[in-house]
Amino acid sequence: MAKAATTKEAFDVRIDKLHAFLKAEYPRIDIDQKHLDLGTLARGYWHYGYLMALRDVRDHLFPNSDNAAPPERAPTGSEGEQ
Repeated sequence: MAKAATTKEAFDVRIDKLHAFLKAEYPRIDIDQKHLDLGTLARGYWHYGYLMALRDVRDHLFPNSDNAAPPERAPTGSEGEQ
């Protein structure tokens, strides 16, 4: 159970730091929502950030596994859009 608490605490610290950064640097980010506009650089950055977050979570949950990332490919159509 200590591992779960340690992992949760690690995530809580990272979440708090990122929240503070966004509030200080981009105070309107929760209002503007430019990442929702199709074809924008903001949308690309949002998906890239989400990809990095998924990899980060995977690495925290499975620290000793082979976490080699699969080859990259561009999504087609609505694939990858959420």
